[in-house]
Amino acid sequence: MKKQFKTLVTVCALLTVTAMEANAAMAEKISIVPVLGGNSFNYGGSGMDSRGGTLAGANVYMSTGVEGLQLETGLNYLETGAKTNMLFVSAEKALGYIAIPVLANWQFYKTSGGTELFLKGGAYITQLMSAKLKMQGFGGSAEEDIKSQISNNDVLVTAGFGGRWTVFSNLQAALDLNYAQGLIKTEKDGTGKSSGLILGTSLIIPL
Repeated sequence: MKKQFKTLVTVCALLTVTAMEANAAMAEKISIVPVLGGNSFNYGGSGMDSRGGTLAGANVYMSTGVEGLQLETGLNYLETGAKTNMLFVSAEKALGYIAIPVLANWQFYKTSGGTELFLKGGAYITQLMSAKLKMQGFGGSAEEDIKSQISNNDVLVTAGFGGRWTVFSNLQAALDLNYAQGLIKTEKDGTGKSSGLILGTSLIIPL
């Protein structure tokens, strides 16, 4: 029994050391990435123009073992919509989503000073949180909740490019521009799908 207990303790110790080493190795390959940016979105068939919106959240970069290739995921808030101006009335639709990015970044160029260029692609999986129609005209304004008219989910397929540069020690800043195309119609009774540009800024903090 004592021999079996010693063997069990040894195995547990080895497993603990292995797990600690694996966690340490993984930590060197993971970065926390606060994200802040803007976008210009519209959805075809709405008869409305593009509307500016925001993107904010926190992502995680994970190395893959393939040189220059990183995976990116996290949790973001994405605001999109559309607007139109008629003779005496203006209307604006503002849609707010929780978005989970599922992205890959491939660094294809790097200078000795630490500046990097990369390609980016993947998708944002979104869940509708709010939808408002705001109208102004004739000296007044009105707001209507239109969440029941908007599809609850969407998948925004995205592709783009960007750059990263060192700002302090191993801390990097990044800027990227991406085009996104929705796969699900925005309005339940419509035909148009969301599409537009996303401009993102971020700070890359290695763990």
